[in-house]
Amino acid sequence: MQVDVTNCDREPIHIPGFIQPHGLLLALQEPNLEILQASEEALSQALPQMTEQQF
Repeated sequence: MQVDVTNCDREPIHIPGFIQPHGLLLALQEPNLEILQASEEALSQALPQMTEQQF
């Protein structure tokens, strides 16, 4: 299989605005790591699991 990388700049994967189905997004502010933004996936699945493990 040969890969043609000449059109990589036209692939939408590099354009912000979407998160892959298996990913999530957390935007934190230092120094106290306050959560500024979170994707729906982060709020519904990842954060509840993370807080359960911490306490």
